Amino acid sequence: MTIKNDLSFNTSEMRARAEQRISEGAVKPVEFTDRQSSEDLYQVLHELHVHQIELEMQNEELRTTQDKLEASRARYFNFFDMAPVGYLTISQQGLILESNLTAASMLSLPRSELFNQPITQFILKEDQDIYYLHRKTLFETKEPQVCDLRLVHKNSQPLWIQFRATFAQDSETPVCRLILNDITERKQAENIRLDLEQRLQEKEKTESLGRMAAGIAHHYNNLLTIIMGNLEQAMEFPSIGNLPKQKLAAAMSAASRAAEIGGLMLAYIGKTMTRHVPLDLSEVCRRCLTDIGTSIPQNITIEPALPVSALSVNANAGQIKQILSNLVTNAREAIAEEQGTISMIIKDVAPKDIASVHCYPCDFQPGKHDYACLEIKDTGSGIPETDFKKLFEPFYSTRFTGRGLGLPVVFGAIKSHNGCITVESKLGQGSIFRVYLPISDEATEPQSLPVKKLTVIPKNGKILLIEDEPMIRRMTATSLTGMGVSIIEARDGVEAIELFQQHQDEIVCVLCDLTMPRMDGWKTLELLRKIAPEIPVILTSGYNESQAMEGSHSELPQVFLQKPYGLKNLKDAIQEAMLSANRK
Repeated sequence: MTIKNDLSFNTSEMRARAEQRISEGAVKPVEFTDRQSSEDLYQVLHELHVHQIELEMQNEELRTTQDKLEASRARYFNFFDMAPVGYLTISQQGLILESNLTAASMLSLPRSELFNQPITQFILKEDQDIYYLHRKTLFETKEPQVCDLRLVHKNSQPLWIQFRATFAQDSETPVCRLILNDITERKQAENIRLDLEQRLQEKEKTESLGRMAAGIAHHYNNLLTIIMGNLEQAMEFPSIGNLPKQKLAAAMSAASRAAEIGGLMLAYIGKTMTRHVPLDLSEVCRRCLTDIGTSIPQNITIEPALPVSALSVNANAGQIKQILSNLVTNAREAIAEEQGTISMIIKDVAPKDIASVHCYPCDFQPGKHDYACLEIKDTGSGIPETDFKKLFEPFYSTRFTGRGLGLPVVFGAIKSHNGCITVESKLGQGSIFRVYLPISDEATEPQSLPVKKLTVIPKNGKILLIEDEPMIRRMTATSLTGMGVSIIEARDGVEAIELFQQHQDEIVCVLCDLTMPRMDGWKTLELLRKIAPEIPVILTSGYNESQAMEGSHSELPQVFLQKPYGLKNLKDAIQEAMLSANRK
């Protein structure tokens, strides 16, 4: 900037302008006197002029900055309003304080009508408890919260919204900042996926049931062929030496095997009623190995690593043997004719160390206690990944038709012990099955030999036989008569109560079916005990004991006898019922 060196200006006017600028604070004060030279006044004016230019430049920069700020604020509010997610500010009482246009659209109201409205009026009633819980947690902990809720949308299906809430202070007042993300499409996709998964599971279940039905039919048809053929030969050739007796024995053996298949199917669904006591798992397995070892071929070596110190589990020794023998059989068949090894390890495992992959039952959740792990490892052919889900289905086998009950029985026994089993395998690299059973804090119970029961068969009294199936009633009556027992027959519970009232002094035991018309076994038992509280009763059923005894009952029988039963089972049941009554 150029200032003319011209001293011919009005000094009094210059002094007035300078004093005005000084009063405005533009420059520091300068004393003006009449004696001051024109040069001094010129210098002051020069400083004032320079400062004025600087101020004008600063003002220009300030105006530019303000314009930019206003533009930035405008852009911010555009982004805020037009954002693909909703933004809300909620008071601690749940009232809407601020909203963008997206949130207003989600809530189906103009933004102006949202202020001071409770957010809950827009949340589906069934989901409001979720909102209240997360809002309470947010203001108590000040920690961010995330939840999925459904918003009521005008003239439309509810919208699935993900709420992301953060704590903030607005003019020293605590508020909740909400981000609303529309996840309706994601939820719909999840529902479609779940529907497809359910259909696939139903399809697999139908295939499994079909395979099970075919397997049962295969076994029973074979066994019925044996039974019918031998019975027919015994009837056709009654005079050929011991042939009839041999044929009847063969028919009886096949019938027993048929009954065993029924028991195995119940074991698969974990419905067998067994007594569980604290056992040393190592000791039980050690004893089982003595029997299992005899069936192992020469090409296979068993390498047990069973700890000497007791690892107690609350279990049934018979079922533990069933688990072990079936897993060893499975390993033996995987090795086949090759040279191989089956190793067996028992160890203590923490719940967190139980693998969640290929763990069955699929819904198994470990408890807080440790688990005893029985590990069976083989060097066999391995299992394809696609077969893992079907391993424990009845009659599923990759080897040959008619097999496939071993692993399902293992699965059922483990379920009845509140345990699980995991599988690890690769084709050509063998398999590892790990059984996990909860460790018991109780002292182990020593294994004892069974005590022979005393023979207690009523010779002087009568047994009341209650059975609605004529053929079963007639067969059982013949068996009882053959034992030398007198009987009174009843076709159902109503007739049984009438006969019992007539012959109460003669009847010493009752054999009663569970499922009958007019009056079932439970009601019959209840009425019999009202007449004679000490009468021993045997309850029979085609259902297994856990199913038959399910529920609450005012009276219980001395003995439960599952059908089908033979002479020995019937005799043992009568003895046990009479002994139980005598002990009372």
